[in-house]
Formats: sequence, C-alpha cells, structure tokens
Amino acid sequence: MDNNLVSNHHFLKEYLSFPSTLFNPYKGRDNVMKRGPTHNSSRYIKNISFYKTLGYFFSKIYMESIAKAESNDIEYLIKSYIKDRGVEISPSLIKIENLSEFLVETSFKNASIRTFGKKLALNSDFYKLLFLNADIQYFRFFNYFDFFIKLKVLISKWSFYFTIQKISSIVDSELNNHKFSNRKFHPPTCALDIIADHYDFFKYQTIEETCIDIYEVFLGIYSITPTRIHNILVDISTQPHLDSILVQEQLNIMKTHGESISLSAIEKMKYLDSVILESLLLSSPASFMHRQAEKNIFLSNGMKINKHSTISLNIFSKYHDPLVTSPNKRKFEPHKHLDSKTNLNQYAAVHMKIIVATIIRKYCIISDIKKIGHQHTGYSQVSTIAPLINQIYLEKRYAKHFI
Repeated sequence: MDNNLVSNHHFLKEYLSFPSTLFNPYKGRDNVMKRGPTHNSSRYIKNISFYKTLGYFFSKIYMESIAKAESNDIEYLIKSYIKDRGVEISPSLIKIENLSEFLVETSFKNASIRTFGKKLALNSDFYKLLFLNADIQYFRFFNYFDFFIKLKVLISKWSFYFTIQKISSIVDSELNNHKFSNRKFHPPTCALDIIADHYDFFKYQTIEETCIDIYEVFLGIYSITPTRIHNILVDISTQPHLDSILVQEQLNIMKTHGESISLSAIEKMKYLDSVILESLLLSSPASFMHRQAEKNIFLSNGMKINKHSTISLNIFSKYHDPLVTSPNKRKFEPHKHLDSKTNLNQYAAVHMKIIVATIIRKYCIISDIKKIGHQHTGYSQVSTIAPLINQIYLEKRYAKHFI
C-alpha cells in the first residue's frame, strides 16, 4: 500500500498516546479496507453505526439463544466434514489432511446460518451467490500479494455489485415476509432475524446498503476466525500435556451444566480461555491498529511520518523477537492468563470456544501418530497470521461422558 508504514511494538505506548486528531483510527482503517469490493468510504461512518447496533443485539441481548443454536450447528458441521473428508487411519484415529479447508468450510457454512438464517443458508441458489464472492474474499486475506489473487480481487469488484443486487432482492423479500407474518416471537439466532425484529434501528438506510452491511458481517465471521482457530488447534496438538487439563475442565463443566454447550457452560471454560488467549497473542498480526497521520509527525526515534500516511502496528514482533524466540525456543504458557480475559467481542470469543470445546469433547487433538507432539514450525503471512502446519490427527474418545 502506498504511504504505508509499520511501527515496531516497542513504540506501542507512544503509538497509543497520540490523540485521534493526529492519528485518526477511522481514516486509517478506511485506507486499509479500500482494497475490498464491499467497502465504500462515503458510507464508513454509517457502517460503524450499523455494526455497533447489530453487535449490541448479537452479544448483549440474544447471546444465550445464539450460543445454543451455534453449538448445535457447529457440532453438526464438524461431524459432517469428518465423516465426508476425514481420513481414517484406524478405527479410533482420523487424519485431517487440510486443516485450513476444514475450518474455512465449517466457518463458511456457520457464517451463512448466523448471518442469513437456515432457510437462506440451505438454499442452494442463495449459497452459490454467497460463494461467488466469498471464496475470493477469503483468499484476499491470505494471499493478497500474489498477482493472480490481486487479479481475482479486481474481478470481484466488478462482479460484486451485480451479485449484491440479487442478494438484496432476496433479503428484501425475507424482511417483508417477516414484517407481515403472525409468527410467535422467539429469540433470533441470526443477523437477518435481529434486523427484522428490530427494524426501527436499521431503517435509516436503503435495503441495498443494509444488504452490503449484512454481507460484510458474513465476511467478518467467515474470513477472520478460521486462522485464529487454526492457530489454537495447532497449538493444542503440539502441546500434548494440555489435553488432560482441557478434558478435565470439560468433564467438570458437564457434570454441572449437562452435555449441551450453553452460554453458562462457556463462561466456566477458564483454562480453555487461557489457551485461546495465549494462542492469539503468539499469532498477533504484524500489521493492525491502522491510523492515518493528520499532520507531519516525528516519533521519539526521529522517524518522520508524513501527513496522510497510513501507519500500522506490528504486535507479532513482541512475541517473536528473532534473537529470543525462534520456533525451537517458542514457549506456550497458558497458565499466565488464568486471571485474564480475551480482548474480543463476546460473540467472537463464544464462537471460538464452541468450536474448540466441541472438538475436545469428542477427540484428542494430536500432531503426530506417536503423540509426542511435533514442534511448532512457525507462521506465514503478515496481517493474518497462520501456522505453517496444516494437518492434525483426531483420536476418538470413548469415555461415556463424551459420547
């Protein structure tokens, strides 16, 4: 990106000390998002209002019903993928040969349901409309600097608005059907139902604008979480001693809360929380917290940041100083975070815990057949950090508590 600078983590305090009048976070994020076909700078403030309102209903009002529905959907999606594409090494051992594919497919289908509801998500024609652009969007996050992916993104910008017109028509029809139906109210479990039930909060924009915003919500669920969960599963697989601790925590929770993964059960998963937080920190992005300089600025080391430049923060360097932490010296220490909380919105944290807990309850996650735990071999990418390891083994649990 032109005029883009990345600051080392050593300047974190200085970076955060600048007021938004000098380091503008909205313009910084806007500059970075311009490469996406769904982004429109003139609508950016409206976008923020939409996401905050929807996020409030999602995470504060209906989180209980959403967590319950998501738990059931995730269990079904994981079971289906393993049945169709898991490689059976033995009656008790399954190999996931392409972990990223497993997580992308599971996340795509779950994001479709959580955003548009099961009726639309299971409609083959609507599913194809989503997939037409979403497959390109996913690769934009992972391989943006590859020439052919750049070309695909350019093509996606041309095709996006044609596709969004079709999706808008379908969404508009669903909202109108909802408006005139006499159905009994029940807590919504997807974004579209929330908008329909509370339309007064969202009627300030056109149906096409609403549809674009909903589509970006879908992309957010679909495109970001697979790499985070990929990192978490690989970290667990390379640390065999974690299994007994994580399993015992799940057994204790199930004795009190039953076998379903409810919101109250999720809130008791303290050790899993700490494992997730450690994994997220170790895979922190090398370019995020984007800001635009509103004036010429000099940092304490004398570095000049020109007006209108975009500057980003490299947190990855904090946990991976090459002089201290090569892959061979990498330490995974979740116990440090037992009294901490992940700095994520509630839905993102709940979503990750549901996926990992669902797998833990059914399988022991291992990196090799001998169960000795392979060393973590490092990461790839820049803004979205993914592990180089892309396969795991799942060993079935036969304890009656987990069947």
